Amino acid sequence: MKTIHLYDSVERQHYLFNHPYTFKLKPRLLYAGTLKKSPGWCEKPHTHDFCEIIFISDGRGYITIGNEQREVKRGDIIIYNSGVLHAEANSQTEPLEMKFMALEHLEITDLPKNHLLPPGYDFIYPAERYIDIFVSGFDSIIAEIEDSDTFYVEITESIVKTMILYLLRIINQQEDAADLFHNNRNLTLALQYIKANYRNHISLDDISANCYLNKYYLSHLFSEIQGTSIGKYIQELRLGEAMKRLRETNDSVSIIAQSVGFDDTGYFCRIFKKETALTPLQYRKAPVSE
Repeated sequence: MKTIHLYDSVERQHYLFNHPYTFKLKPRLLYAGTLKKSPGWCEKPHTHDFCEIIFISDGRGYITIGNEQREVKRGDIIIYNSGVLHAEANSQTEPLEMKFMALEHLEITDLPKNHLLPPGYDFIYPAERYIDIFVSGFDSIIAEIEDSDTFYVEITESIVKTMILYLLRIINQQEDAADLFHNNRNLTLALQYIKANYRNHISLDDISANCYLNKYYLSHLFSEIQGTSIGKYIQELRLGEAMKRLRETNDSVSIIAQSVGFDDTGYFCRIFKKETALTPLQYRKAPVSE
């Protein structure tokens, strides 16, 4: 029989995880390395199709992205999304010492592949109280790669994931924008509920209750991230299903309308023609375009 200890005492304390995240995080480490202090060192502007993370372990220098140049110092973390033009250079007096890694197969909900930062976010973040974690993490990754002992690939991947999660925490704490990953989790719940129930009578109240969110906040969040309203999104799902059934079945228009969530057949026909320029029967008879 499984026994669960849930009572705290002086000797035993329980810390429960109540807020799991649902974004994808399956990065593959391409390489990791270090840059030792080299007076006069600089790099030519370049891009790559993977994501790169740089940690400034000592010294000072300059980061250029596009036409913007910024100074960086010990403890700073720099993030280059895929396709970003960038370069690094030393200061004249305090050469940089850097640790870095490159990642591919990085997928986060609503972001392009190999992007860790959303549009408009900064690309430099002070590690602050997490400096030791990043120093230790990079050192462990490099040591594992150098030794190449049993399971070193799996161990380095685990360390990489942990470091990314700390980095996401830093980004969320330091950005003025709403918490991206909480928002994505809420949006994922809303989309899952809508896709499972759009054929039924669902309202904004139903969806927001399922996501445990204020309905006005959910409506704003949905429009901001999806680029359309919840009502329009549901209508598109219903019309898409109706089009499929018009092509694949001989069911009457009224039966199809009701089956996809429209109570009023006349209203369904008006909306269908407005969006497709055809009546449902015209659409059924029209030749299928290749």
